[in-house]
Amino acid sequence: MTDWLGMLAAPRTPRPELKGRVVARALARRRRWGGPLAAAAVITLILGGGAWWAYRTIGRLTAERDGLVTRVQALEDTVSTFIHGPATRLIQIPVSTGGRVGSVTIFADSAVMGLEMPRADQRVMGAAMSIEPRAGSASPSGPMVFHLLL
Repeated sequence: MTDWLGMLAAPRTPRPELKGRVVARALARRRRWGGPLAAAAVITLILGGGAWWAYRTIGRLTAERDGLVTRVQALEDTVSTFIHGPATRLIQIPVSTGGRVGSVTIFADSAVMGLEMPRADQRVMGAAMSIEPRAGSASPSGPMVFHLLL
């Protein structure tokens, strides 16, 4: 029926090696996609694993930061109450040791003690700091960093 126009070429049997070449090309194309697909799968797994690790790390660090924020706020509240208390005196003493400049801060408050305080019948007259050997000494023997009468 298709031959009625006279335009159709007569069918020919292909050469025997043509079938082998066509099949080899089809398989070669299939093989060409195997490498890129495997590489894409590996890259996807790496990116997915990296994203999962980053998500977990960010979550852990966020929880740790939130805990630290809570602790800092509690400490700030405690220190603020202590510093701004009506019986608190804040004394800052500039010091210089070994060419390094800094300061010593003394909080004088009758309710809080950081060092061993004198007995009730004695009065604190001042504060001093000296540089002593690591083993310690019974009385000040090194250079005096500061000495202050209160």
